[in-house]
Amino acid sequence: MPNKHSQDSPAGRLKLICKMEGITQKELADSIGMSLRGFATILGEKSKVSQTLALAVEARFGYRADWILTGEGSQKRNFDDEKSPIQRFKLFLTDDPYGLLLKELFFRKTLEPLILRQEKYLIQSEKSLEQRKIYQEKIKDFSKFRKELIQILNEVSQDHFKLIPLLIAGSFQNEWDGMKAQIDQYDYLEKYKPADKEELEKLIQSLWDVLKKINQIFPSEELEGSSTAYSLEDYGSID
Repeated sequence: MPNKHSQDSPAGRLKLICKMEGITQKELADSIGMSLRGFATILGEKSKVSQTLALAVEARFGYRADWILTGEGSQKRNFDDEKSPIQRFKLFLTDDPYGLLLKELFFRKTLEPLILRQEKYLIQSEKSLEQRKIYQEKIKDFSKFRKELIQILNEVSQDHFKLIPLLIAGSFQNEWDGMKAQIDQYDYLEKYKPADKEELEKLIQSLWDVLKKINQIFPSEELEGSSTAYSLEDYGSID
């Protein structure tokens, strides 16, 4: 019988889920696209359990996000209400808000590395006045392009038929041509709303362009602790 005190906090309930599922903390972290290092800070209660993380665990294992966060209500989602195995597989895309986990994937795979590189340049800028001036010019451009990026995402934030393909295209640019035909939302637009599909394609290109500009400001490099493998299938977006 699990220790009663293991359920006293969201982090404790995540540990309890590991015990009940018979999996390691690393296996749970991997299943939701997190690094073990980041997951360990959450289990150690140095970082809070976010709603996104709780929903990711619900999506993968069925433990209700509300229970993980508050300890209230039933532990597990009632899958009898789901209409098909595919809908169960995609429950976090059929739940509201749409694409929440894909936003998390986009952040972790695309934006988080940019922020880390920007922070690294900031640290280097403290070494000399010349480097500080260089950084100040870089951060002006970075702020400008970041606003453009936010504007692109805001344009589709209320339309999951465009939002989901956009987030996937942003996260997997090199694989996009082979992926897009397998994405339900993209397929729907292509078949029934070709004008919206063309608009989506333009937004995707704009997204790639602004990400390229940001990457040129803070060039890409291999970061320590960046070995987490991100797979779209883990986010349930492809049949």
